[in-house]
Amino acid sequence: MKAFVDTAYFIAILNPSDQLAESAVAAHQQLGDVGLVTTEEVLIEFLNAVCEAGPSVRIRACEMVLKVLSSPRIQVVEQSHDFRSPAPTGHVRVDQRASGSRAGL
Repeated sequence: MKAFVDTAYFIAILNPSDQLAESAVAAHQQLGDVGLVTTEEVLIEFLNAVCEAGPSVRIRACEMVLKVLSSPRIQVVEQSHDFRSPAPTGHVRVDQRASGSRAGL
């Protein structure tokens, strides 16, 4: 079994005063030796989320990402470049068009 961890998890683990910190620590403890899965996109989003924090926070975040990348317990799914291929004709969600998105124009 594996568990997916997202940006909120990494932020909460990094910042003990985060509103989700208690839940993230509890989940971490409950998961025990369960393998974790995340994506390169999540790690990028995590680093972006802390980019305006002080230098010590940014350094700790970078160290955390390096640990994640080298951990045998955490699988990091590489970023897919499939999104670069053109979407099929007519593949626009109704809510996107209604929200003023230029997609499909």
